[in-house]
Amino acid sequence: MSDLEKLFEIFEAEQDQLLVDHRGEFALVADGAVQGTYVEQQEAMEKGIEIYGLGNFLVQEILPPGQRVVEYHSRVIFRANAS
Repeated sequence: MSDLEKLFEIFEAEQDQLLVDHRGEFALVADGAVQGTYVEQQEAMEKGIEIYGLGNFLVQEILPPGQRVVEYHSRVIFRANAS
């Protein structure tokens, strides 16, 4: 099981409780637990990068399973020179 899958399992284990008070917000999951919730996805991403570094955390929108949108973000950066 990948690290990302483990983080998602942690989110799923907490999802019912998160839905009560944080529906529509974004959960930051790292180090084996939900570390916080944020109204804006960008804020959750920035906090995750600041504290845990790229590739070491999960940001997941808090919605019921049938309403989830899956997004993948990568730490890969492509650069092209305009010629």
